[in-house]
Amino acid sequence: MACNIVNCSSCSSSNVCLNCIPGYVTNSNGSACMLNCSIGYCSQCVSPNVCGANNCTATDGKGNKVTPLNGQCYSCPDPNCISCFNNNSCLACTNLTFTISPTGQQCVICSQNCQQCESSTVCLQCISSFYTLVNNTCQGTCNLTNCLSCNSSTACLLCATNYTTSTTGQCINCTVSNCLSCSADLNCSQCAQGFSLNSLSSGGLNFCLGCSVANCASCSS
Repeated sequence: MACNIVNCSSCSSSNVCLNCIPGYVTNSNGSACMLNCSIGYCSQCVSPNVCGANNCTATDGKGNKVTPLNGQCYSCPDPNCISCFNNNSCLACTNLTFTISPTGQQCVICSQNCQQCESSTVCLQCISSFYTLVNNTCQGTCNLTNCLSCNSSTACLLCATNYTTSTTGQCINCTVSNCLSCSADLNCSQCAQGFSLNSLSSGGLNFCLGCSVANCASCSS
């Protein structure tokens, strides 16, 4: 019998389809052949095994958002991921403060001055040429004299042995005995443990004085 139902390969009567062509299935009463949409999280296919770009469900039923990709719908468990594939792998994170982890399953926050990272504590690439990757972190490339590590192009973070940072961020040779940090004019600003700052009567320079008075934190002389 002639079959007038679109996409139907055989009918039992002019109005009831028995078998649809591949990729289609009959509806409940056999009056039509509908796309066989077996794609997860898809409300309607536009062709066999192809979901419409706007036909993916909003969530996967577990609170995770669903994103379309190449006619498929994928669940994104990571809230900081805006595009997924294979339901657990992220393609893109929400912004540049996040990067995709090596497993591809989550977006992780990069550490300070890091552009690309493996995890929140392991950096792979720093943001600019000023920063150098040292022990998985980004440290300032230091051109300051007697400086081992910088926190900016003009301020030292760690000076070489026998040098201390001045109030201006430079490394100076601190000749004040028992002093941990000097200012640019070799005026002590921080003494070693067991010593306290005291000022000379002339010149106003600070030096470090050991205090022998029991239970005293600071001595005047």
